[in-house]
Amino acid sequence: MDALFCYTVMQKEFSKKKCQTIMLQFFKKTPVEDVVLREDVDDYVEVEEAEEKQMDDDNLD
Repeated sequence: MDALFCYTVMQKEFSKKKCQTIMLQFFKKTPVEDVVLREDVDDYVEVEEAEEKQMDDDNLD
């Protein structure tokens, strides 16, 4: 293997990881308050419990 080939392969791998990081940041979950006003939710306790469960599931991953 020559140095140029190794450099090209490493650049491609770095580009993939950078793209994945950007996608993860973009799709990062936002709190319910940022999406729906508290006054507009009928059963806020249920929403909070669902959000806590989602956060627990995320922590397990």
